[in-house]
Amino acid sequence: MLKIAELIYDRIGNDRKKKAEFLRELGYTNPTHGNLAFEHIIHGRYNDHIEDKLRNVLKVKKGELEKALDEARIYFHKIYQGDINLFFVYNRKLFPVERSKIEKAPPRVLPEISFEYKGATLKGKFTYLESGDFCIRLIEPNTGGSGSCGCSNHIMALARVARRYAEGDGRLTEYGLLRAKEKLIELYESYLFQRKNEKQINQVAKSGQLKYKQTYTEQKELQKIFWAQRAELKKRLKSGELNPNEYAKLLKPISRAFDDAYYSLSDKRRKIVQRATESEIFKSINSCSASGIISRKLNENYENETKSNNKGK
Repeated sequence: MLKIAELIYDRIGNDRKKKAEFLRELGYTNPTHGNLAFEHIIHGRYNDHIEDKLRNVLKVKKGELEKALDEARIYFHKIYQGDINLFFVYNRKLFPVERSKIEKAPPRVLPEISFEYKGATLKGKFTYLESGDFCIRLIEPNTGGSGSCGCSNHIMALARVARRYAEGDGRLTEYGLLRAKEKLIELYESYLFQRKNEKQINQVAKSGQLKYKQTYTEQKELQKIFWAQRAELKKRLKSGELNPNEYAKLLKPISRAFDDAYYSLSDKRRKIVQRATESEIFKSINSCSASGIISRKLNENYENETKSNNKGK
């Protein structure tokens, strides 16, 4: 069993309810989205926000979690190379079942790149690399973990005939190297911008913090109402008052109304971020970097406030 699987297993075992609770703590109330995110985490495809969430939920040291996620990424990358066979059975068994030949496959070490930019040496480490996608972490200079990981634009399968990030044997292409350097430069420039304009960024974030926090509060209330309504229907189903078809028919409009209201609040949160990026201070950087900076700051402020409130209780 992989280290990341062990960490999660220690937290939830093979219990469906604990798994659902675990995914909710990560911010996923929709089971489909949650299972997809779960698979991405096991594959080592993650961003700083999810990494922070995992650290809070699993309560492990930063270095231990990063090591586990990197191990998962390297190990599972071998699936795509055809070196090993491995399969999942979700719900009944949440973690990978290994076949006998897995240990014979040598681990694939993803490349690191380094180059000079404006008098600084930028060094990046790939955390994921495929023909159509890659994720890379800026490891030098040390940015303190804030916004240090970035992912590429996806290349559709049909377009990979003309250009791709990596060859079939895992070698980085010239196009992949070019795009990886661009991504590291973007991460570095974003870091410099954030360090230089920290006070102004805090002011912009503060102006939208109350509304941003309110969306999370309303989502939690929606969850409580939905869970209570669903629990009541389940009681009626178990008592025999409802048959499975009647239960599904009654649950469907409740679930649909919940999803609509929940994702409308998520959309409202995105609009708050978008409005914040229209501030004069962000005119000198691209909208994607600006959104990342303000989103991280809003989330950081919200989580810090939540922690301080929990300690006060």
